[in-house]
Amino acid sequence: MKELIEIGRLGQPRGLRGEIWFTAYGNDPAYLLKLDSFLFENTDRRNGQQKRTLKLSKGRLEATRLMLKFDGIDSREAAE
Repeated sequence: MKELIEIGRLGQPRGLRGEIWFTAYGNDPAYLLKLDSFLFENTDRRNGQQKRTLKLSKGRLEATRLMLKFDGIDSREAAE
């Protein structure tokens, strides 16, 4: 079984094209831009634990946070 490591936290969407802020844990968040995909885990009282893998289409470092864009997330509503 693979062990998961928490590497950061999703923030708010930005703009209308589905970009999402991401706060990385660690000293050099730019290394995460080399990853192909991210596995997100969300615990919700109504729906329990949910996992979703998203493929990274592009990203950039802005100050200390990342601005990420994932395949299939093409609007602000989808990003929320």
